[in-house]
Amino acid sequence: MRGIILLFVGCMTCSFGAPAAQALTGEEIVAKMDKFLTQAKDQYFIYEVVTEEKGKPPRQLKFDVTIKGTKWRRIEYMEPGDLKGMKVLVLDTDTIWTYLPAYRKVRRVASHAKAQGFLGTALSHDEMSTVTYGGIYKGKLEKEDDKNWTVLLERREGSGAPYKELRMVIRKDISSPINVEYINDKGEKVKTETRSSYQCKANNEVCSPRIMVYTDHTRNGLKSTLVQRAWKVNQNVPDRFFTVRSLQRR
Repeated sequence: MRGIILLFVGCMTCSFGAPAAQALTGEEIVAKMDKFLTQAKDQYFIYEVVTEEKGKPPRQLKFDVTIKGTKWRRIEYMEPGDLKGMKVLVLDTDTIWTYLPAYRKVRRVASHAKAQGFLGTALSHDEMSTVTYGGIYKGKLEKEDDKNWTVLLERREGSGAPYKELRMVIRKDISSPINVEYINDKGEKVKTETRSSYQCKANNEVCSPRIMVYTDHTRNGLKSTLVQRAWKVNQNVPDRFFTVRSLQRR
């Protein structure tokens, strides 16, 4: 009899002993993603881009990009020849500068121009300037499974976020997005982004997709595919590299 009682107590302990881990909220998931995306002190990439549009030959370009902190980003175009030396400096989502080598002048990108396609690609200044999301969008968990979260990011009031909503599928193991839907003020899906072939460095604390594909559904299926050709982490890039004055230096 005593053995039966002990067995019963043991089974009760198995069933009701430790509480299940509490699920993360959408806001917590976005904060976790932002933290993971910016864990590196700085990152340097080289990308090759192929843009395809119906009825037109493919267009190619090549650029490098240096990222530091949660906002700063600097891009320099390497190919084709007519774009070589053009630079873009992002200080935050509202402050973007470009350097035009033909004129040797630095100009600020106007607010109304940020949503436009950049250099004929499916990307805009808005996508290029967004490094983290929690400050401009609030997250709402829609569903999850063993591998992914699906989170609806809704524009925070007064934030100036470029889209009304983003719907993100985020990998749980690396807290990084693999699919993003961009939704305008009319509730229309105007753009889709996929990120794939992730690789990791720095003891798997920094991860990056080798391939990104942007499709603009408003421009005849315009699609730009970015392939990562080089990636360096934590090179101790100085802050002065991210200044307007530095854009004019060779």
